[in-house]
Amino acid sequence: MIDTDLLAFVVNLNTAAGNRVHMESPAQEDNLPLVVLRRAGGDQPSTTTRMRLWQRSTFEVNVLGQSHTQSYPIMTQVRAALDGFKGTIGTTRVHDCRCSSFPDHITEIDGDNRRRWITAQFRFLHSEG
Repeated sequence: MIDTDLLAFVVNLNTAAGNRVHMESPAQEDNLPLVVLRRAGGDQPSTTTRMRLWQRSTFEVNVLGQSHTQSYPIMTQVRAALDGFKGTIGTTRVHDCRCSSFPDHITEIDGDNRRRWITAQFRFLHSEG
């Protein structure tokens, strides 16, 4: 399944986030920097004869850090690995992957705590097994 395969793929990039890569939401006690992957949509179109075609999925990649200078190198590494990727990730055959929006900068301030993150979206054209 692309969700778990993508998660393992990003962990194996050995970014500064290490194994702090999560699907949907991070653990509250996790240290920064970290990466959060979120499925933002997808479908599997079919022909008029109901033959299923390749699946399309959009994932949002969020890199959270204490500063943009901490987050940017991680996002750059993830983007370099995924944008234009064609091949196999785990059991998922990726026919094409494109970065469709980058970058989006967000800053969250809560008292003395600051979180800054960078967001990008990637569109996958894929099939299973």
